[in-house]
Amino acid sequence: MGTGNGRRCAEIVLSTARYPAGMDAAAFTAEMVALVDSVTGARAADFDLLRFAAGLFELQRRHGLHADPLFIFPLLGILVFEGAINDHHPELDFQELAMPYLIQALFTRR
Repeated sequence: MGTGNGRRCAEIVLSTARYPAGMDAAAFTAEMVALVDSVTGARAADFDLLRFAAGLFELQRRHGLHADPLFIFPLLGILVFEGAINDHHPELDFQELAMPYLIQALFTRR
């Protein structure tokens, strides 16, 4: 998400979720791309993880996906941090700060 790659986000969600046979992966991916595009580049003050998560869960529900708890629990933990960031550093550009780590992870993938 930090790189704005909605297609990759969709791949990750699909790889961690259970879904029915015949699920329209292309439609899910297109909607995930739109969801990610809607928040790419947002500053902490403008990004609402709860709203994003609700959109993600609604997208999953519409397509019959059941998220893995190992995907959900970190997201819930991040919600706690979002509140602290918004309270103490609302102008923080967390995506910019995360970029070096994301780039390193992309180049050190196994």
